[in-house]
Order: sequence, then C-alpha cells, then structure tokens
Amino acid sequence: MLLPNRLEEISSYRILGTLPESTSLERITMGATKTFRVEEIPSDEIPEGDDEMLIPVAHFYKETYSTFGMPFLFKVKQGEPFSHVKERLQKRLEVPDKEFEKVRLCQARFKEVK
Repeated sequence: MLLPNRLEEISSYRILGTLPESTSLERITMGATKTFRVEEIPSDEIPEGDDEMLIPVAHFYKETYSTFGMPFLFKVKQGEPFSHVKERLQKRLEVPDKEFEKVRLCQARFKEVK
C-alpha cells in the first residue's frame, strides 16, 4: 500500500508549514535558509478526527532560537494525558530512558503548521 506524501517548508531547523499537493514546482522558491522536504506520512500520523492534530517539533539548546537537527510533525489528541505524549515522543525519538530524563519539553509558538 502506498502511503501519502507531504511537502514541508523548513527554515532554521523549524517546520514553517506544509504545502498542498497541488502546489506547482514553479511556485516553490528556495532561499539561503529555507529548504523543502518530501516525506511519506506514516499511517499512525494521519489525523483521523477533529480532536487530533499535527504539531511541529523542533530541537533547541537553551533558547528557542538555537534550533538544530531534523524537525518533524507529531500527532497529538485533544485531552490526551501529557505523560502519554511524552512516552510516544520518546519512542519516536528512540531515546533511552536514562537520556530522556534529561530532556525538557516546552511549548513554543513559532507559526502554526497548516
């Protein structure tokens, strides 16, 4: 079975948004700090209801403007306990328990992913 793809616009190691499938290649403009990534959407990341959404996840060191690494989209469900979100995030990142204890999570609003 073929999984759907998404085209993500990335700048400074953050996902700025996803472009619709109908976007013409001529309309995509590259920049010094802007890149695009096409990725297959895993079946467990496709929102199935109005109470689910994809949030952009970025890695940063001390300050939110010190981003690094590969950002990604992560599905969350309204009302889902934060402890469950953390467990799923740890599994997604494949980080051992001892190392994940040092990880701090925060909510930072850069720009809404569409």
